[in-house]
Amino acid sequence: KVLVGARSAYSGGKGTVAEWAKAAKAAGFSVVVFTEKFEDFKAENWPKFINECNASSDAEIACLQGLDITDSYGNRYLICGNLNFPSAGMLTPDGKSLEMTARLSLGFAHHIAIMHRCGESKLSNELYRHFQGISVYTYAQKDGKFQLADNGMDAYLWHLNNAGNPVPVVVHEISDPADIAATISDPRFGRVV
Repeated sequence: KVLVGARSAYSGGKGTVAEWAKAAKAAGFSVVVFTEKFEDFKAENWPKFINECNASSDAEIACLQGLDITDSYGNRYLICGNLNFPSAGMLTPDGKSLEMTARLSLGFAHHIAIMHRCGESKLSNELYRHFQGISVYTYAQKDGKFQLADNGMDAYLWHLNNAGNPVPVVVHEISDPADIAATISDPRFGRVV
């Protein structure tokens, strides 16, 4: 099982990478994909974060670094497995968002770019073809409960039938390793695939 959407203390969540790995392993996961909030992540911490992901990975669990980043129009993307942190030349003048989404493909290495929260996006489905994945369902905590926060299935199905074969991804935006067990046991949180 793969958990996509973990947010550690590096970007406003709770817990170290090692704590996330331990909790995920205990819940039966094999992979944790971190999607740290870019606007809250300090660039100088990126190398340390990658080292912690590597050090917390073993034969039973893999920890993969990643970011949740917006563009200047408010569209959201997940960059998973990237080795480099977005450079200033890729970003808006305030340094908080991507200036051009084309940089998702041209400016990173060893990554997968996922169109995220498609239901909220202002882009038409046709423009998602440049991404390797689409988040079909996103679950998040709201008012103390886990709920479906975004449904991108229509965007995924459009691509599957018209343009390509993106990887369908279910994202569980979790900011506390103690909540990992709820992704399996709480029916309000959705099925983990």
